[in-house]
Amino acid sequence: MTSFPMEPKLTKTLIKSIEFNCSYEVIIIIAMLSVPDVFYRPKEKRERADKMKSKFNDYNGDHLTLLNVYLKWEDSNFSKSWCQDHFIHEKSLKRARDVKRQLLSIVENLDRKERKIDSSVKSCKGNYDLIRKTFVSGFFKNTAKRASNHGHKDEEGSYRTLVENIPVYMHPSSSLFKKHGVDYVLYHTLLLTNKEYMQC
Repeated sequence: MTSFPMEPKLTKTLIKSIEFNCSYEVIIIIAMLSVPDVFYRPKEKRERADKMKSKFNDYNGDHLTLLNVYLKWEDSNFSKSWCQDHFIHEKSLKRARDVKRQLLSIVENLDRKERKIDSSVKSCKGNYDLIRKTFVSGFFKNTAKRASNHGHKDEEGSYRTLVENIPVYMHPSSSLFKKHGVDYVLYHTLLLTNKEYMQC
C-alpha cells in the first residue's frame, strides 16, 4: 500500500481491483476522482450542459459515470473540441490522464519487482459489477441506507450512514439523484453545506 501516493481507501480499492481483474477501469476512476470536477455548467447554457452530462450517466453510480466520460474522451482521441461540445474541463481530463499513467507505471514496476509474468493491469471488458464490488471492498465504511420514517413520507434523497447512523443526502448532481429503488449507496466523500451531501 505504501507504494501508492493516495489515501488508504483508494489504495485498497486499487489492490482489490487486481484480484477482481478490473484494474484498468479502476485506475481510470481513481484518476478521475483525484482531479477537480470534470463537468461545468455555464449560466447561460445550464440546460444544454445538463443534457450533455446525462448522456454519460450510469445509473449504477457516479464512479461509472466518470469512467464513461474518460473512455469517451479517449475514443475522441483526446479531442479539445469534444470537451467543449460536452461541457467538460479538458484540463481536468488531462490531469486525470497523467495520474492514470503514474498509477499504471507504479503497478507495472511492482509487477517487475515481484517477477510477475502476467500484468496486473487487466480490463473487466464491460463487467461493471466487478468494479462495483471492488469499490465496496475499499469504501465499505462510506456506505449509507435509504432512510425510513416508518410509513411517513421520507425526504427526497435522504439516507443514513451504516457506520455512524448520521443523516446524509444524495447530491443533486449525482446520476442517482431522484432515482427510485436505490436502497444502499456508497459515496466517495461527504460535502457539508446546509446538509451533509454524499459526493460520487
